[in-house]
Amino acid sequence: MQDLSTDDIATLLLGTIRKYNGKTTDHALPWKSSTSTVAGKKWLTNVWKFLQSYDIDDFCNLHLLPSCSQGKDFLYKLSTKVLLKTYHGYTDLPDAVCKALSYLSIVTVDTLPKAIINHDDINKFVYFPTVENVFNMLEDVTLQRNSGQAIQKFNKTCTEKERSEFAKYIATSSYFSSNVTKFISKLQIFKEKNSGRNVSSNEVNVMAETEELPIKYQKESLVYSGHFHKALVNLQVPTRGMEEVVIDIMDCLQRGSQYSHNEMNMMMKFVMNKFKTFENKQQILDIARNIKCVPNGREEMKKAKELFDPEDADLKWIIIDQARFPNMTKCPITLKQVRKLGLKTGCEVNANDILECAKYIESKPHEDTQGRRSSQLFDFLRKNPQLLRSITGQTNLSEKLMNVHFIKPSCRMENFPEMLPWFKSSFPFCKPSELIDHQFVLLTGSVQPVLQKDVTPELCRVFSWNKTPTIKSVIEQLFIIIRLYEDKYKPHLLPLINQIYNFLSVNYSRASEVTPLKSEKWIWTGFGFEPSCNIVIETKDSDISLQPYLYSLPPEFRTPKLIQFFSRMNCVNCQDTDLF
Repeated sequence: MQDLSTDDIATLLLGTIRKYNGKTTDHALPWKSSTSTVAGKKWLTNVWKFLQSYDIDDFCNLHLLPSCSQGKDFLYKLSTKVLLKTYHGYTDLPDAVCKALSYLSIVTVDTLPKAIINHDDINKFVYFPTVENVFNMLEDVTLQRNSGQAIQKFNKTCTEKERSEFAKYIATSSYFSSNVTKFISKLQIFKEKNSGRNVSSNEVNVMAETEELPIKYQKESLVYSGHFHKALVNLQVPTRGMEEVVIDIMDCLQRGSQYSHNEMNMMMKFVMNKFKTFENKQQILDIARNIKCVPNGREEMKKAKELFDPEDADLKWIIIDQARFPNMTKCPITLKQVRKLGLKTGCEVNANDILECAKYIESKPHEDTQGRRSSQLFDFLRKNPQLLRSITGQTNLSEKLMNVHFIKPSCRMENFPEMLPWFKSSFPFCKPSELIDHQFVLLTGSVQPVLQKDVTPELCRVFSWNKTPTIKSVIEQLFIIIRLYEDKYKPHLLPLINQIYNFLSVNYSRASEVTPLKSEKWIWTGFGFEPSCNIVIETKDSDISLQPYLYSLPPEFRTPKLIQFFSRMNCVNCQDTDLF
């Protein structure tokens, strides 16, 4: 043998292998490995001992690498390259990893005879069991034309355990070449979190921090617990942080898609309870404010900013439709949290809300709570007079309210004489146009509803409550005083009479306005009331007493202003010959 050339030796060995083991191919060759068999184990050991001094490359196409496992013995070409499963001083390759590698056409052998291992050049074709060598062999697979078929076989054939063990094993390496990274990214060795199906990192290319979330994340992401995480990091799979996931889910809730009512409730509770810990607070808050997550009085889901604060003392009286308040017994978050989402306050009350409240009072005036509602509405307008300038329809709110019965008039005021009747209407509420300012109570308290005392100048101006009473109303008040007059009431009524006379003297401008007085006994004489034609304005000591035909005007009424007024009302100026 030693006299033969390398080619002759290779030819001789090939012939022996074929003769006793069958026709050779590029694939594994079933091996009759019995020690007693020609070309068996003993023969192979002797061949390798003989080849110790030869360049192993010269024999790379010969089936000289044995694999003996579970009763199945094969011979592989030297050029095949094999991976040792076990070798002294190295960590064994797990069985599941070896099986997974076999689907990628990577040959693993349990062990090799010392005669093979001891060859100086054996490292060219045999790899020891290290993760680096596994990756070197994977690198070789990526360069083969049929690498795509290898991937398909792996994905189709691998068991759950093999996938998991393979992922665990590759995670022990901190570096993947770009080729190996691309290759492994196509292997379905990971699990999609929601469905649990096997996927590659190419198919689902994200890890999502969802562990704290109370509901499932609607988008696909990879399970990354334990060894999976390191493998995915090595494959440069990005991580979507919890806050980013929260924003994604909130966007879905805003669109009203993919999640049930229960899931929305759980998510909103989670977000609002954890709100202080988020970095992107404003972004999350802006989205949350547009989610219909708050049930109203009709159990319809609304945005918080569409509803009013149920604890606002004004709003619960002014806002009529209870469906415009949240139903906090069914709400997944607290009232404080709903307020953070934009719950309306009194500042959001508009002209239509005010008008609706006023008309509701008018439509159901005898309900027990309407007095309180009227008072609250009036107070609200006093604090927010700018609303009266708001437009409802095509008209200012103040103009619309002018003819709505919604203001409860004042009760009898202390300074109004008890013997006089207080104005009382069959309808418990008044239009703003019917009311008179309380400063004129003594002039019209019996004939016209009086406004309550605490009214702002702004409201007085808008509703024209700063106008003086009409001449007609004051005259009616005078007639009531005259009808009820008794001497015992004189101290109380005489100041009123004086005030009425002074008012008439200043405010009447047309004779027609005071026509009702001309035929009535309406001027106080000190003894009773007489018509103006029976009153003498100016008197002298020399005047003759002409009572009961003529009466002198009492001194308290002889002011220049009243003298002029009574003169215009056809009183007699003085006693002279024209009287007789």
